[in-house]
This record gives sequence, structure tokens and C-alpha cells, in this order.
Amino acid sequence: SGFNAHALALGLNKESTSLSRGKLIQRHKLEYKLLRKEVSDLRKQRMKFHKKKASQQDRRKELTKRIKQIQKEFEDRCKEELEEYDAKILKGGDEKEVKADHDDDQKMMDNTTAK
Repeated sequence: SGFNAHALALGLNKESTSLSRGKLIQRHKLEYKLLRKEVSDLRKQRMKFHKKKASQQDRRKELTKRIKQIQKEFEDRCKEELEEYDAKILKGGDEKEVKADHDDDQKMMDNTTAK
């Protein structure tokens, strides 16, 4: 949904099969940034609809559901992509190497999400 030319310019397109785990995380961060903007825009739209007015309640609820849906889809997709990557690497790689790479990536993600 929020994948744009900036991501493509970085060479982080979705079809790229030879991404390292770090590049995959980098792409997820970029997509997350775009998702936050999209969610922010939807929240601004939602604020225009009053809670108390019956004629606007349905539209407001639709926007709330849409926000939750796109956040969940993003979370699930990222988790699935990382699991697929790890499974692919474990088949053909050294498990200790993958574990160390995963730990480094987790620290990197923790640092960016804490801000």
C-alpha cells in the first residue's frame, strides 16, 4: 500500500529475492514510516466525524477498522517475511551466523521503535 519510488531508489523493492536480513529490516522500517503517515492521514479524516452524531458514527467506525486492519496486515506481513527469510537461511546457512545476525537486527529495530 505505501511502497513508493523512494524505496525503489534504495533498491529495496518487494520482488528482490537476494535481500540480506538487514536490507529486509531496512525496507520494513521504510514501509513502517510510510504506514505511519497513512495512518496519521486516516486519523485526521476520522477526527472530522463526530462521535455523537449518528449520521457520522458509521463512517468514523469504518476508518477506525481500516486503521487497525492496515496496521495488522503490515505487522503480519513483516513477521512472515522475516520468518521466511530465516527459514531459507537456516536451510542453507550456519545457524550461529543467522542467530547473531538476528540479534543485531533486533537491537537495530528496538533502537528505531523506541524513538
